[in-house]
Formats: sequence, structure tokens, C-alpha cells
Amino acid sequence: MSLLAAEQIPSRGALIYQNNFARPDDIEGWRMEGPGVTEFRGGWMEMYSPGKEFHHVLWGPEDFPDRFIAEWEAQNLNTDDGLCILFFAAKGMDGRNLFDPSLPKRDGTFSGYTKGEVGSYHISYHANNPKRPDRGKAHLRKNNGFNLVQEGAEGISGKSTAVHQLKLVKDGAHIRFFVDGRKVIDWTDTDSSEPRPHYESGKIGFRQMQWTHFRYRNFRVWEIENSDQVRAGMAELPVIHAKKRIWADPAFDRVAKRNSPSLQWVTTAGKGRSYDVRLSQDELFPAGNSIAGNNLPWGLFNPHQSLAQGRWFWQHRVEGGPWSGTHSFLITSESQDWDPPPPARFLAGIPGDHPRRLVDKSNWDEFRKRAAPTREAERIVALAELYVGKSPPEEDLSIAGLQGDDAKKTDKIQKDASKLVGSELFAGVDPLCKAYVLTGEVKYRKTAIRWAIKASTWDPAGVTRINDFGDSRIMLSMATVYDTFHDHLDESQRVALLRSIEARAAHFYQTWANNKEGVVLSNHIWQHTFHYLFDTAIAVHGDIPAAATWLTYLYETFLARAPILGGEDGGWVHGFSYFRMNMDMLIDIPQRIKTYTGFDFIAHTPWYQENAKYFLYGFPPGSASTGFSDNSHDLPEPRGDYLAYADALSRLVQDPYAAWYRDRVAAEADQLSPHVQMYQLVDSDRENTTARGLGETEMLQWNRLKYLNQIPAAEPQSPAELPTARAFKGVGLVTMHSQDLSEPADENFFVAMRASPFGTYSHMLPDNNTFNMVYGGDRLFYHTGFKVSMSAPHRLEYYKHTKSHNGILIDREGQPYHTEAYGWVENFLTGDKLSYAVGNASNAYDSVGEKFDAGLKTFRRHLIMLRPDVVVIYDELEAQEPVEWSYLLHAYNEISLDETNQILTTANRPGHARVYLTGSSELDWSVTDEYEVPAENWRMIKNKDGQLMEYTNNAWHFAAKSKKARKMRFLAVYQVRPKDDETDPVFNFLQFPGSDTVRVGKWKITAALDVAHSARIEIVNTVDGVAFNSDGGVLALAGQTFTGSGAGGALLIEKSETNLRVQESPPEIPPAARPALMHYSRSRPGNN
Repeated sequence: MSLLAAEQIPSRGALIYQNNFARPDDIEGWRMEGPGVTEFRGGWMEMYSPGKEFHHVLWGPEDFPDRFIAEWEAQNLNTDDGLCILFFAAKGMDGRNLFDPSLPKRDGTFSGYTKGEVGSYHISYHANNPKRPDRGKAHLRKNNGFNLVQEGAEGISGKSTAVHQLKLVKDGAHIRFFVDGRKVIDWTDTDSSEPRPHYESGKIGFRQMQWTHFRYRNFRVWEIENSDQVRAGMAELPVIHAKKRIWADPAFDRVAKRNSPSLQWVTTAGKGRSYDVRLSQDELFPAGNSIAGNNLPWGLFNPHQSLAQGRWFWQHRVEGGPWSGTHSFLITSESQDWDPPPPARFLAGIPGDHPRRLVDKSNWDEFRKRAAPTREAERIVALAELYVGKSPPEEDLSIAGLQGDDAKKTDKIQKDASKLVGSELFAGVDPLCKAYVLTGEVKYRKTAIRWAIKASTWDPAGVTRINDFGDSRIMLSMATVYDTFHDHLDESQRVALLRSIEARAAHFYQTWANNKEGVVLSNHIWQHTFHYLFDTAIAVHGDIPAAATWLTYLYETFLARAPILGGEDGGWVHGFSYFRMNMDMLIDIPQRIKTYTGFDFIAHTPWYQENAKYFLYGFPPGSASTGFSDNSHDLPEPRGDYLAYADALSRLVQDPYAAWYRDRVAAEADQLSPHVQMYQLVDSDRENTTARGLGETEMLQWNRLKYLNQIPAAEPQSPAELPTARAFKGVGLVTMHSQDLSEPADENFFVAMRASPFGTYSHMLPDNNTFNMVYGGDRLFYHTGFKVSMSAPHRLEYYKHTKSHNGILIDREGQPYHTEAYGWVENFLTGDKLSYAVGNASNAYDSVGEKFDAGLKTFRRHLIMLRPDVVVIYDELEAQEPVEWSYLLHAYNEISLDETNQILTTANRPGHARVYLTGSSELDWSVTDEYEVPAENWRMIKNKDGQLMEYTNNAWHFAAKSKKARKMRFLAVYQVRPKDDETDPVFNFLQFPGSDTVRVGKWKITAALDVAHSARIEIVNTVDGVAFNSDGGVLALAGQTFTGSGAGGALLIEKSETNLRVQESPPEIPPAARPALMHYSRSRPGNN
């Protein structure tokens, strides 16, 4: 039986040394020993011995600490013979500096380094000695003594001419060496290795034997991150994703994700501001060796050219003011190639004639023939027929006088009315213009022009501006008519339309520039209005001079920020309901960019490559979703919108899982699952629920006709081989499933937990470290309540409060509504039988901006799925003072209590659930079927049948409250069973062999409930061969014992027929937290 273990690499800390090896003055202070020479060509340092005279060593001047990571690139220029060695931790045996003149002189002779008065380690990673050609092994030796302590895998082969990425990790006594990400050496210097103790600090040297001719570049050294300092920093970190930018990026000597990166800074408020930027590899910014951006009216700069590898410096200033402090970043081989053309190229690609928005004039006839037989075209024309000859909506000046019960209701009522005017205009003009493009029939043109000319008479600063959606739809409607029917408009009509379009578009631009590009999220902008202004500016480009500026801003901002709410792992922090609002923008704008520039934004953006997995795991076909963020709990299953979006990804990304998802969603839609009927659906959700075929859905309808239908889709591939759990750490979402993802949702047990670095903001809710459970596709334990409106009392006091989630209250208080109230996925690992995650919400219950602090110190929620039907949740909690802790659960069916046995039960349509709940102190249980604040439909929202919504389903709400305690632990064991018949379900019998131990079926669960001891949970299943603990302590399985490699890391061992698979998950912080930590550490007094 073999043992399979996972590799854990420490994180980089501060950059402590960087050298490009690009020019002679880069190695000033370095010392050559022996007859070696260095020459510099093309950004490389070549090293060799003229005439192959003798061996040589080039020593760096720095002494590096005991714990560091070094990386560089190397390439062999002579494959006949050669041998390369790296010395490190080198100094005199008595601790003298390696350059101390009292040490014996060294001239390249090997014994002077391996058996003299110098102590070091060395790795020979390229060995092609004439006496032993292409050795095929790397050696690690400890000097003095020339002791071979490990013979590893081959490093750089003798005949390789490739550029290789080399990495040395010296974590104290633990030494690892990698070539192109492949581990070559892994050894720990223990007491059995002489001389003692292990070597700590010292210099690095590059040694070559006399025949060798190699070249090197981009040598960088980082401290290894101090995990204790990072944890302490995270405990005090105010925010990860600030509402508005508060530090420059890229900075802090971090490796840039892209080459070239977008430079973004903290903007200075005020109209008419402009900025200058300069970028150079020389921190003095010489004029002939710098990249400059001048008179920029917004707070970002895209260089639009590839940058050389190495360290880069940059500054910005308000025009005429002093330069900012100097920021620096690294370009390395890790930086993704990113070469979108400059805005001038984008603008030049826009056709000069009209139309161009819906269709290019040059291929109109071909487009019409291609689109004519499609179901999409048929539906568009049928919709347009409803508006032919009809009168346009009126500018209702009475909107300004509408009143509600209070100022917030008045504002919302007026916005709703204003939005209705613009939306009604767009609802008619859009299909009329499209129907004309498709058929050429005059009746559509006449009505569309009449409606647009009428809209051009409306006051662009009047009542139709109150709502930005309505305002932007009026703007786009007029622009589409202007563009589509340009040659049929008389001069007065063109002038009237352009005047009104410009007034509305200029208002959006002036409001956004030098503002919104630095905001973490502006909902409406990234949902629709950004896209509307983008299309408007394309339609009138060349006819309104300012349109070039609008487009430049939009193009540059899109390149820098999109996709604005997703990490590279494909997630979307706004949840599955509001993700639909962004689908069109995320697909359409990149295709415009590709059409006009040739640059494929989607292919260059990793988020798109992973995005299909987000809904595979979080919104499975035939199932409710994860349930987080506004309105997501009201989606019964994916339908038309997700069908269309998955189809787009199957074509644009060639994603086979997206193609599978598309087909399965279509199949599920035909079945109309019973649980769909249980949801209250507002009018806006009707299309998503009823559209069952790709041609029937409005989402991406025109895009399919114009772009997507011409691109072959990937062949569907079942997701059966994917892991059954996944963490989307960038957005803070964990999903776990009881069965493989290809199986129908009928018996799937699905749990999701949110702990997001984005915190609580916009359409996100205060739900860090809360969870939702779905069984058989239907909601089980789930978020409850109704959004109604952003300012409705029910939303503010219940739905938007942590009390509406399956979470924790502190003295009956929840999490503040702010980006400063955040969490993160701290641990994650998954196996065949067990999946595990930790959400850390220790920072989620306080916010300076909201002037609230619950006094929380620690909240770590351990979520464990034991397949197929058990979930364990273990909470460790600590406050600054004794508090009441409340454990909350919500369900859409009755929750029954058996407080004596600490059991509660509920059911949904397909199944039953039983929960055993205990804690470190006595609990007071309660349950109700009423909301604290009733939901009222004062906005007159309609349901899927067009009737006024009645918020009558109050759901069930459970709370278990502790006595006042500073520390608290909760342990809950959830079991599910299908409703096979009308008899009561048979659950696994619970046994309690110890005060901290629960047996459920094959699983033995031991959790530290005594708060005097460190939090820890261990789970063992000897029948199936599974052992797990949360702290990396000793585990026994199959006659072997195991211990984790680091403190605080979870450890999982699973037995298969051929091996024991060992996985570890050390505590992690989100990548986005690192620049925040650097910013706040440098901004504290004494850290200048």
C-alpha cells in the first residue's frame, strides 16, 4: 500500500532582495571567485570561464535569513558539458561573514567550499560532467564535510535548452528545491545530520564547473511569511475590499497578476481633476526610460505594452501637484501575458457608417438571412408586433409629487415610477429596432422613430432622471433608433436625438469618471448602465465628439476591473439571482472588444474558464441554489437565463461542463420539478422560470443571433469526475454535495457556507459563517424573509439582519452591513467520503463605518460533510466579555423540538431532517413561525401570475440561546432521509460513549466542548477507512499513525484499495488580504 501526501508550500512574505541580472551594475557588490566572467545580453546575465579554464563561484553580497524563498530563471547555453551548483546559508564555520578577509582565500577549487572553514548547504541541480554525463539526479549536500544528505530527482537535464523556473525554499531546517514547479529536493536537517545545528543565515552563491555556460535572470528572495504575525494582523485588519479604494495597486513589491498591470490609485474628489502617471524600472524615473500617462481624467492607467521582467516603480499626481510616494511591483514569469490594444485602436475599429450597434451595415444582408429561420427572430418580431402603431409612454411630471409614508418610501416610489417610464420606452423601441433589422419592414421603423423623437422632448434632467435604469434605457433607446435608422432621419430629427442622448450620456460619464472606477462595486452600473452607455457611445461615436472620451473611459475601466465581483476561481459574490443582471454585460462587451481590436478578453481572463463550475456546484440543475445574497433564496432551479449563459460559455470558452449544464438545465425545465411551485416568484422572474428552450429565453437573445450561433459549442462532458465539494475562496463560498455532480438532484444533500472577504455590502447580506442546506433539490434549512425593497422595514430589521440566516447572534445582535464586516474560507479539503471547511468570521461583527462592535474575538465555523447523509457543524466562539450566544436555524416547514434529547426535526418536499445540537453551556430552545417584522407589499409588486404579491409564508425560526459566557462551543449533527413513503424516517441511532463524543452510524465524532481546552474536532470511520482531525494532531488508521506537518492544519486520511491518501489544509488568508495587511502595517505610526 502506497502513501499519497499533499505538498504544502509556505507563503511569500516581504520581498527582501531583487536583482534582474540584466546589466553590469546589477551585480555591483557581488564577488566572483575563480576565473569566471559575466556578460549581459538581452536582459540576461551569462556566466562562463573563458577557454573553460576552471571552476568559479559568484557570491551575492546579502546574508539571507533562516527562512526564505528564492526564485530565479536559468538557461543552458552549452549542452555538451556542465555542472551547476547553488550554495546557500553560507558563512564561516565559526559564524564569520563569508567575505571576512581572515577566512582562507577561495579560488573556485571545490574543497575550499566543501571541506574548508566554510559551512553551507549546496544543491547540484544540473549535472552533465564529462566523466559522468547527464547524471539524472540532483544532490543536496551539507558542508563542511561534503555530506550527501539527499539524492533527489533530476533537476535540469543535460540537453535541455529551455528557460527553467527555479525555486529554493529554506524553511529553517526544512529544505525544498523545485524546477518548473516540480519538486526535486525535500529534506529536513535533523539531529542525525552533522555538523550540528542546522545552518541558518548566510549568503547564496552560483557555482559552475569550468565547462559550463549558463545564463540567469530575475533573481528574487522573499522572507517566508510569519504565520503568527499574519494571524495577529488579520485580527486587527479593518477591511479587505474597501468600499472605495484606499491604497494603490499594484504595490508593496507584490508580483503583478498581469503583464502589463493596470495602475490604480486613490482618487482626489472634484470635477475636472486630471492625473499624471509615470512608470519605470529606475526609481528616479528618467525621461528616456519611463512610461508616462498625462492628463488622465480618471484614477487608473493601463500601459498597453508588455513590461520587462523585474521590479517596476510608479507614481501618480494630481495635475500640477507633487508626485505621490513611490509604489513598486514585480513582473515575473507568473505574470499573465495581457496585451489589449490601446483605446485608439478600439475606437478606430468602430465602423464609420450606420448602423453599427445591432448590426454592421456591411454585413446586414448576410445577418438577416442567417437570423431569419431562428426561434429568436420569430419571438422578436412577434413582440415588436405588439407595439406597432401604439403611442409611446408619456413623461409623467406628476412623478415628482408622489409621496410615501416616509422619505425612504417616497424616494423608492418616485424611482419606481421614473424607472417605469424609461423601461416602457425601451420595451417597445428595442424589439421594434431589432424587428426592422431582421425584416426591413417600414412599420417597425415608423413606430420606433416616433417613440424616440417623443422621448427626445423629455427633460433629460427632469423626472426621467430620478431612476438611473429608466434614464439609461431612454438614452439607449434613442441611440439605437439614431443608429439603426440614421439614413431615414431628417436633419432636425438627428439633431434632436443627439442633443438628448448627449445630455443623458454626459451626466452618466461625469458622475462616474474619477469616482466609480475606484469603488468596489456600483450595482446598477455593472448590472446594466455601464453596458447601456457603452452601446450608446458606439452608436453615436463620430457624431458626438465626447463619445470618444466616454468609450475610452469605459474601455479602460472594463479592462482594469471586469469581472468586478469574481475571483479567479470563477465565483460571483452577489449570488445567483443578481448574477443574472450581469450576464449580458459579461458576454457582450468582450465580444465588442474582440470585434474592434482582435483582443479576446474572455480567453485572457481566468475567471471565465472557471465560471461554469460556480453554477455547477452552487446552482445545480433541478435544484435550489446556495441561497446567499438578495433574492437567491427565491430561485427554485436554474432556467432560461442560466441555460443561455451556459450555452455562451460552452462556445466562447469551449467549456464542456457548461455544455453539459446547458443540456441538463433544458431537460430539467421540461420536467417542471414539483418544488418549483412552492416558490413565490415576482413578475421579473417569470421568464427565467418558464423559458424551457434556448431559443425561448430572452437572455443573450440578440447576442446569439449576432455572435454565438456562429461559434461551435464544446461537446458536453459529464462532471462526474469532478470533486464533490469545492471552495470559491475569492468570493468566500464553500459547496459540498453528497453525490457526484452528474447525478439528478432528487437525492442530493447539498450544503453551502459563506465567509466572504467582500463582507456585507450592496446585494450581499450579513451572512458570514452562515449556511444553507438543500435536499432533493428543495430548500431544507435556509435563509428566510423577503427583500421587498432596499429600505423596507422587513428588509432592514429582519431580511437584511443576520437573524434571518442560519448563523450566530451575539447578545441578539448580528453583523453590521459594511465591507468591514467580512470573513474568509480559512481551511478547505475534500476527499471521497469527507469534505471539510472552516469559515472565519472573527472580523464580521464590527465596523468602524457602522459604529458597531459586538466585542467578538473569534468565530471559526467548522463544516464537515460525511457522505452520504450527515453534516457536522462545530463552532468555536470567543468574545471580549461574557455574552449570550444564539444558534439560529430557519426552515420553510415546521420545526419540531425534543429539547430533552437535544433533537429538532423538520422536513421538505422530498425528505426529512434531524438535528442533534449541544453546546458548552446550557441552552434555552425556542421556535416560532412568525417574522419579527411583517413583510408588506407597499411597492405593489406582482407575482408570476400578475397578481399582487402576498407575503404570507412566514416559515419557521429556531434559536438556541446560551447563558452569558465569554467562550462558547456548539456541536450540531445533521442527518437527512428521503420520504420513501408516509412512514416516519429511520435515522442512524445516536450514541454518546463520552461527554465530547457522538456516534452516528459508522462515524465517531469527538469535539472539544470544554472551553478550557483548545478547539478541536476529530472524526473516524474505521469501516470505510477515514480519519480526520482539525488540528493536524496524531491520527491512527489502518495500523499507521500520522501527524500533520504544521500547527493548526486539518488532516484527512482516506483508505482506498491501493493506497492511503493523506491531505493537509493549513489555515490560509485570502490573497486579497495581503495588500491590505501591507497597507495597514505601513500606515501605522512607527512603520514608515
